Amino acid sequence: MPLSESEFRVLADQAPVMFWRSDLEMACDWFNEPWLTFTGRTLEQEVGVGWQDGVHAEDLEKCLEVYHSSFRKREPFTMEYRLRRADGAYRFVLDNGRPYYRDGQFAGYFGSCVDVTSHRETEQQLVEALAERDVLLRELYHRVRNNLQSVLALVRLSTRGADPGGQALLGVLDRRVSAMALAQKSLQALDPLGAIPIRQVVASAVEDANAVNPSLSVKVEAAASEGVIPTDQASSFMLGLAEAIAILSNGRLGAKLVIGFAADDTVTIEALPPRADLLDEKIALLLVRQYARSAGFDMEAEPQGNSIAFRKR
Repeated sequence: MPLSESEFRVLADQAPVMFWRSDLEMACDWFNEPWLTFTGRTLEQEVGVGWQDGVHAEDLEKCLEVYHSSFRKREPFTMEYRLRRADGAYRFVLDNGRPYYRDGQFAGYFGSCVDVTSHRETEQQLVEALAERDVLLRELYHRVRNNLQSVLALVRLSTRGADPGGQALLGVLDRRVSAMALAQKSLQALDPLGAIPIRQVVASAVEDANAVNPSLSVKVEAAASEGVIPTDQASSFMLGLAEAIAILSNGRLGAKLVIGFAADDTVTIEALPPRADLLDEKIALLLVRQYARSAGFDMEAEPQGNSIAFRKR
């Protein structure tokens, strides 16, 4: 059974939302009790164009422009503006209006308003917090990069006076510290909120590996899924990838790798030809395993020496 207008008004006055209605001339002819309580004004003061007195002077022109334009086109609208509360404070309200009809004939507009000031304040606090976070992250990345550069300088200085065996070991250390420095730089560029696509992290790791070993050839196959990794785990994942690439290529000129993706977000790095002594890299593989675990993955090294896989837990 349809509600009568009087029954509707009783319900509207009990609703936790401000309602208004306008006639065919764009003049408002009714406001519910929550609206009147919010503004601290009487119905007689608000009807017609009286409600406009409560709209902030800086918002009134835009408010009327949206209202009049939508009314002429008979289209729904949504807008925000500041409305003066009974205590004199201006609050942001979200106003949704739409045309209504009686017996199939256009009869005017009906709308609802809710106070969204607290939401806007929360958004502003989030923006400020994110800005502060970005400053801190930039400072952190800067310090980490400087520390890694200092380590690299020390390694390269030590290499000059080392014997051939020491030079070989220090050369491996040089490549891996360089990979860490490049990973930190890439992560700074990839640092969005929430998560980073796994394929994007892999692509950055490959780019960094090519910078360390320009003769390295890496083929990256098409991803089988749109998997992502949380931002706070991306650093460990990228460092694990960098270490795995370094192990499989082993500094070999012209080394070739193929990186594939499975539907379950497993990432497999395969060496062509296989590195027969892969499992001899026990300490290095242990490091990769720790990086993988920190990123939410398990690491598996293929016994025949041709691949290292990162399987998502």
